Amino acid sequence: RRADGDADGILMVADKNPNAAGVARVVETLGLAAPKSTSDLVEALGQGKYDYVLSLGAAIDSDPAKAKEKLARVKGFVALATHEGTLPGAAHVVLPAASWAEAAGTYVNAKGLAQEAEKVLVPRGDAHAAWQLVAALAKALDAEVPWKKRADLVSALFPPPVEEAAAPKAADAAAQVEVQP
Repeated sequence: RRADGDADGILMVADKNPNAAGVARVVETLGLAAPKSTSDLVEALGQGKYDYVLSLGAAIDSDPAKAKEKLARVKGFVALATHEGTLPGAAHVVLPAASWAEAAGTYVNAKGLAQEAEKVLVPRGDAHAAWQLVAALAKALDAEVPWKKRADLVSALFPPPVEEAAAPKAADAAAQVEVQP
């Protein structure tokens, strides 16, 4: 997680992490705890709270040396990353994640608006979309994820709005209006 930065209340928001709201929606859908900062993770690791870590990305918001020292103590650490950095450098296993330009995706902005993005580049090497890597890890661990393909994931995270049965449709409401000459 990148550290918060400046905000102007108009266009710039303090959260400099792309798709932080989207990641929060994924973990909520899976029934997992809300994502926390790497500072929180490093503190928890110092207290022995975790034996295994799965990370997404390379940037952190804490001291890299302290983070590496704490992460070295866990039994297993898998990083999904597009670039080199502190987290991939400390991981026991690094899985190459496709960059934002190499995978179609849905990004959730700071206001909660989901925005679609198309893949524009072919992933290099063995890189795959992060959701595919998570699904493969879950399968290897005999765990279930509620999606098999991207469309399933999008449907689970962004279900279409359900019309209220009691709310009259516009055509029905218009038919009930009497026109007075």
